[in-house]
Amino acid sequence: MKQQLSQESNKQNKIKELFLNLLFEIKDLFKNAWNIIISNKAQAFLTLIGFFIASFLVTSILLGAHSSMIADGYGMSPLGANTLTLNLNDGTWLDADDLIGEFKDSKVSGDVVPMQRIENVEMYGNSKKSFSYPVIVTDSLFFENAAVYTVKGRPLSDADVSSRKYNAAVSADAAKELFGDADPVGQDIKLNNQVYNVTGVFEGKSKFAPGCLVVIPRKSARILLGASDVNTYVFTNVDNEDKAKAEISSFTDKRIDDRKKTSSSGGDFGYSIDYNGIEKNTAYIIGIIMYIIMLLISGIGLLLFVLFPNGGDLIVCGKAQNYSRAKLYIMCNLVCIIISMIGGVSGLVIGIPAGILYCAVVSIQPVFDMSLLWLILAVLGLSLLFGALIGTAPGIKWSKDERCSV
Repeated sequence: MKQQLSQESNKQNKIKELFLNLLFEIKDLFKNAWNIIISNKAQAFLTLIGFFIASFLVTSILLGAHSSMIADGYGMSPLGANTLTLNLNDGTWLDADDLIGEFKDSKVSGDVVPMQRIENVEMYGNSKKSFSYPVIVTDSLFFENAAVYTVKGRPLSDADVSSRKYNAAVSADAAKELFGDADPVGQDIKLNNQVYNVTGVFEGKSKFAPGCLVVIPRKSARILLGASDVNTYVFTNVDNEDKAKAEISSFTDKRIDDRKKTSSSGGDFGYSIDYNGIEKNTAYIIGIIMYIIMLLISGIGLLLFVLFPNGGDLIVCGKAQNYSRAKLYIMCNLVCIIISMIGGVSGLVIGIPAGILYCAVVSIQPVFDMSLLWLILAVLGLSLLFGALIGTAPGIKWSKDERCSV
């Protein structure tokens, strides 16, 4: 038993020793790669600048272009572009909560927002003067997804919908027209002879301009709708139009079949699905092209630096440390990777604020979502991979030098 424990202990010690030796080797390789960069500061800096410019340009341009594209989408609809709208000829047969729950964790879209817009609704504020403004019948998901923000009071909540409360949120322009200089929060607004209490005031952001608009809970709008619920549902953040349409159609057709089996009264089960998309603007293409051009120029500079360093042969460092051919090959790659990494990361760090500044200048909201994040990370990864590939040729050259140990 003691012998077995001793053998196990020796095995663990050997593994620990191998691990520590590996860490030491890696640290040593990085140290000497960094020394080579430091001993050739001017040449290394010029090469690094190229990777910095490439990363800076692609990051700032993509952030600005992406935010501009999203803003254009909000200019078309309060819920933005890349959305699917399910339009029902008759919404009475579909359970809204069933639809929302079915697609709550779906991978084909974001949220499902019940949203029906009714034009020219007669309304009264704190005077006898009548106005005709559009009304959006929806729920709290509208305020979570739409390009609006609350400036006074609060938006509609889940409780407003579930409890069928007669509350409303109004745009700043509508509040000014309906209530003048008075505080609109807490005031009553009459819509088609139904009184609603104003809980909050909102304004548009990005390129969405709400104008005079009133938003009310969908379960408190029977009179206005002439039905028990809305007949329009918007699916946000749709990445794959065809796949999303197929899943929505499958769900809707199944519910129609179920309804036909349990109801003898019939009904209008017609529906349509419309896509609200927007093309990627040319700035995306320009940003990628400029990035590739700068990457190629930087790669040539990096190749020349590692092949012909001003500070002397790389082999000097390798021979002094009695490096093997394999270790010298790895060190040459590390030199290239470190330079491309520092240039790429620093360009990314400066490029993001530059993109945000551009958005501020053109008065749009900067949008840094997962799709843009993955794109930028892919670009940064490409810089590192390109640096490693550039280090292959010098690594082979120096590892074959006769002065290098076997």
